[in-house]
Amino acid sequence: MAYPSTSSPLHTLSCKWLSEVQLAALSSHLDELWQESLGSVVLFSWIQFLREDVLTFLHISPSLELPSQWESSVTEADEEGTGHGTSGGTDDPRTTHPLADPHTDLLLLVLDFDKA
Repeated sequence: MAYPSTSSPLHTLSCKWLSEVQLAALSSHLDELWQESLGSVVLFSWIQFLREDVLTFLHISPSLELPSQWESSVTEADEEGTGHGTSGGTDDPRTTHPLADPHTDLLLLVLDFDKA
């Protein structure tokens, strides 16, 4: 690995409440940040972006409203490849989506994460 002079840091993004498309967009933005600072250390910029600017970048409002259960609209969106499930995802190997079961209660996962 030739970080930071000729390659970006190796990374993998995973989040239970973001879709694979959103994770891929974040990963692409991290690549852009590295290209903007080619030859310089970029990890601090990445950390600052991930801590402070992700919600704005993804156009997510500060209050996140989650349904208590996955509804039929999510299942229909998954069939079309536009939902939060694993179908219709991206080919970016740096992103993983831990929700294999589309009937998982997302609110319980977020509350569980908040307790940790």
